[in-house]
Amino acid sequence: GLYEHNKKLYLDYVDYHKQLIKDLNVKIDNISEDQPIYLFGAHIFAQYLIAFGLDTSRIVSLLDNDPNKHGKRLYGTNLMVDSPKALAQLENPIVILKAGVYNKEIKADILNNINDRVVFLE
Repeated sequence: GLYEHNKKLYLDYVDYHKQLIKDLNVKIDNISEDQPIYLFGAHIFAQYLIAFGLDTSRIVSLLDNDPNKHGKRLYGTNLMVDSPKALAQLENPIVILKAGVYNKEIKADILNNINDRVVFLE
C-alpha cells in the first residue's frame, strides 16, 4: 500500500503546484503593465515556481535578503537578484511570495522596514 499512498502524495503535490501557477499567471495577466512585479527568493522556492510554468516575462528581478546573491543570476533562469530594498521608493509594487514558513517574516520585514505599499501575491 505504500506505493499507492506515495504516488497519491506526489500527484497531489504536482496538482497543487499546477493550480498555484495557473492562479498566479492569471493574477499577473490582470496587473497593470506599469506596475512592477518581483519574485521573492533566489532559491529552490522560485525555481519550483518557474519550473512549473510561472510567467517570468514581467518579473523585474528576484528579491533576496542574502547580500551574497545580489547582482547575480539565479541558476537555470535569466533572472537577476536584487535586495528587497529595491522596493523602497516604488508605488504599489507586486511581490510574488511563496517561501513556505518564511512568508510571514519576509512580508512583515518588507512592510515594516522597506515599503508599506507592497502588494503580495501569496
